Amino acid sequence: MIMFGEKEIDFIEYFKMIPLQEIALIGNEIEMPEIINIVRKIHDWVDSSGMDQKPPDFYNEKEKIMMEVMRVDDHGYKKHGKIINPTYMRENEVRKELKNLGFDALFPNAKLVLNVDTGLSTNEDHNYEYYYKNFQRTVINHCEKIENYRENHKNYKLIFFIYDESTAYIEADEIRDSGIYGKPHLYYLDKRFVECFLQADIDYLIWMAPYKRFHDAPDDKQLPKVAIYDLKNFKYELIEYKKEKMVSSEK
Repeated sequence: MIMFGEKEIDFIEYFKMIPLQEIALIGNEIEMPEIINIVRKIHDWVDSSGMDQKPPDFYNEKEKIMMEVMRVDDHGYKKHGKIINPTYMRENEVRKELKNLGFDALFPNAKLVLNVDTGLSTNEDHNYEYYYKNFQRTVINHCEKIENYRENHKNYKLIFFIYDESTAYIEADEIRDSGIYGKPHLYYLDKRFVECFLQADIDYLIWMAPYKRFHDAPDDKQLPKVAIYDLKNFKYELIEYKKEKMVSSEK
C-alpha cells in the first residue's frame, strides 16, 4: 500500500493530479466538471480541519460549498471494541524509525511516501469484508454529523470526499496459478457501499480510489481512479456482489 500523506489537504492535492479521463461522473454530467474545478482550486478554500475549528474540514465562502474529507482502506477491522489496522501500525513504526535516524531534520519540508509490508497474507491484508465494514463505519460516522456541518455553514452545499486506499477486487469464479477469473468489482456501483451515503443529506460525493488496478489489464479496462456523484440526481442501478467470492486483485 502506498500512502500519499496523512492530512486532509494532502488528499486534495493528489486529487488535483488525476486526469479528467480517469474520473467517472455519476449524475449531472454538465454540472459536475465545475465541481471538480472548484475542489481543485484549493487556494479558494478555508482549511478548518484543525481540532479547534468548526467542522467540516473545508469551506469555500465564494462558492457557498463545504467539504468533509475521510480516509478508508481494506485493512482495518474491529476487535474487542477497538479498530485494528496493521498497515497504519507498520506505517507509524517506519515513521518513528526515520525520525530517530534524523530524516525530519534533514528534510523538514518533505512529503513522506510509504510503501510498507505488513507481512500478512493477501486475504488478511486486503479483505473485502474488512473493506465494506470499514467504509460503512467511516461514512456513517460522518453522516451522523451532517446536521452540525449544515448548522455551521447555513445554505452551503456539502461534499463528502473519500480517499480510498483499497486494492481492486474481483468476484471470482475460479482462481488459478495463472490468475483470477471472474467479474471485476465496480466499486462505485456496489450496493453495500453506495447505500451508506445515497439517502444522506449530501449534495456531492467524491470517491477517490487510485490503487484499484488490474495488473494484466490494458488501460481501457481499468477502473476510474475517481467517481464523483451528484447525489440529488442519482438514477443508477446498483450491483449486489457475493461477498464470499470477493478476492483482492493482488492475490
